[in-house]
Amino acid sequence: TQFRDLFEKNKSVGMVVDPSDGSIIDANKAAVEFYGYNKRQLLALNISSINTLSIEKVRDEMLAAKSEQRNYFVFKHRLANGEIRDVEIHSGPIEWDGKELLYSIVHDISERKRAEHYIQKTSEILDAVAKGEKPKLIYSRICNLYETRNPDMRASILWLQGNQLFHAASPILPEAYSQAI
Repeated sequence: TQFRDLFEKNKSVGMVVDPSDGSIIDANKAAVEFYGYNKRQLLALNISSINTLSIEKVRDEMLAAKSEQRNYFVFKHRLANGEIRDVEIHSGPIEWDGKELLYSIVHDISERKRAEHYIQKTSEILDAVAKGEKPKLIYSRICNLYETRNPDMRASILWLQGNQLFHAASPILPEAYSQAI
């Protein structure tokens, strides 16, 4: 039918969940692609297998959605490969084959959350500069920010005064590195 096509072909992740036990009743192609399970595997899961909250908290949140006390949620979901993603979910009750279930649309907001985190950390660094915090502490915070953003990277800040190079910060690098500078 027309509504079935709307569900299946939607580019947004869509799932139908039974709030009484958390079983996943149906999932669209976008859900299969996002979570990394084939459809049969995904439908064999319970929503608690995906959500990182405790089973009790997941149940409470489903009941809130079912009773329409809330329809917007932010969670962390686990993908088939073990990766944890930040998601926002819009969920509400629907009748499906004579049973009251939840229809949820899931949006991956991991990149947005990361960007918000880095904006906050950058703002904190600028605040420290404005407050006159010691330069070495500020430089260390800058190194930590870049190392967090790029886990395979090690940051170091050096400054040049006249024709001499000085070590300013390298919180993760070995002390021998600092001594060599």
